[in-house]
Amino acid sequence: MNSHFLWATMLLLPLLGCQQPDNASQETEKAELPPYDSLLVGAWENVSLKVTVNTIDNTDSIFTLMVPAGEWENKLGIKPIRTEYASNNTYRSEYRNLQDSVIRITRGIWNVFSDTLLLIEPEATYQYLMRYRNDIIEFRSQLDWDGDGQDDDEYLGLQRKLKK
Repeated sequence: MNSHFLWATMLLLPLLGCQQPDNASQETEKAELPPYDSLLVGAWENVSLKVTVNTIDNTDSIFTLMVPAGEWENKLGIKPIRTEYASNNTYRSEYRNLQDSVIRITRGIWNVFSDTLLLIEPEATYQYLMRYRNDIIEFRSQLDWDGDGQDDDEYLGLQRKLKK
């Protein structure tokens, strides 16, 4: 029985050794993340939105809301949402109707942990996984879009930084 253990150990050692480069490459990949905490500071505008709502009214029904770039006015009847991330870790999002009047403002505090954005508002907290490329930030999350009390809805939003 001990010889089987010895053989199994000898066979597994090279495999365990092969895992080290994967961990090293993951650490290198994380080290190459953009500095989201400084990158976010400034004004951003929503480009597109996709939300997949699962378990509508506690059924197994699924609904997907898609708002492609340039379709905010047609799909939602509003202009793209603008969010200002301040260097003091506060943020403010403006929702404007088609006449360019502010119809809703949300605000709170924000913080970044590696590639994760945490938004804290008085009534809710949101967490998004971020990916930056080509001047666009992609935000992904599981959240409660439909208000059923379950964070089971898939959110994907793209934002572009506005030029000053």
